[in-house]
Amino acid sequence: MTTKPKEAIKIQNIICCPTCSSKLTKKNSSYICKKCSHTYPIINNNIVSFITSTSTDKLTNAKWQDFYLDDSFNKKAEEEYIKYFRDDINKQILKYSKGFPQGKIFMDAGCGYGLTGESMAKEGWFFVGVDYSITTLINLNKRLIKHKIKNFILIHADILSLPLRANCIDLVWSGGVLEHIKDYSTGLNSIYRCLKRGCYSNIAVPSFNIGNLIYRSQWGGIPNVPILKQLAEFIHIRLLKGKHMVFGYELQFTKKQLLDLHINSGYKKNKVTLGRLECMPQVHSIKIPALKMFFRRLCETNENFWPMVVVVGFKS
Repeated sequence: MTTKPKEAIKIQNIICCPTCSSKLTKKNSSYICKKCSHTYPIINNNIVSFITSTSTDKLTNAKWQDFYLDDSFNKKAEEEYIKYFRDDINKQILKYSKGFPQGKIFMDAGCGYGLTGESMAKEGWFFVGVDYSITTLINLNKRLIKHKIKNFILIHADILSLPLRANCIDLVWSGGVLEHIKDYSTGLNSIYRCLKRGCYSNIAVPSFNIGNLIYRSQWGGIPNVPILKQLAEFIHIRLLKGKHMVFGYELQFTKKQLLDLHINSGYKKNKVTLGRLECMPQVHSIKIPALKMFFRRLCETNENFWPMVVVVGFKS
């Protein structure tokens, strides 16, 4: 059974006009900004749409839209996430959370299927799911309603310009999102602005290391370091026309880059930590069971083979 927040969350205290940051007024099936006259439609009661296009790379957008329209892929992805990732990721997200979640707001920036947000909503958090794909938000809305979850709002928006008020979010999760955005620093700045002081964000992205240089490059991963980046972009984009870029444009970050990005966004140096995304590595391309087990263990124990890292940043 879904836990209802003790304090009602007013949507208008969360969202704002992405153009001028002013408060919005609800009128019929839209939110209206009286200052700049922009109108934002409400879709299926729980989705507020703020964009007609996205700054997401065209190739990335096309790849993910194909995924979201593939019912068999969606079913498999959800089953795999629930089986291998959800519990571990939820535990890691909540590692520094204190007190009861009722009345607190959890945002998944780039929520996709929204399985993390759904489980957080069941625990009492008010779930704000943000994604650039209206297709996946419509499907997510149907599932949340089917599961009788009411403490949520879905935002159709670009992560570079989140239509959320400053200092309104208690906890942020963004998993596997910023690596697909070329202007990733602006995306992180946008997340930081929305986060309340004294609260924290969890940003998970691919790590640039030996393991990913070998393994992730198979599906078009781009090392975010000079020369290698230009070389990988030339091969995968110019020569191969994105053929092997399974998830579209996808960067791999160094530890220093991630720490510097957070500091430049406003996080204090001593308030930022980086570690492994603590879930079971899948290594699908390895078919021999013993070899698969060996590489899974390597990915869990050796920093040079971590597939993904999580950066936790507290906002002072």
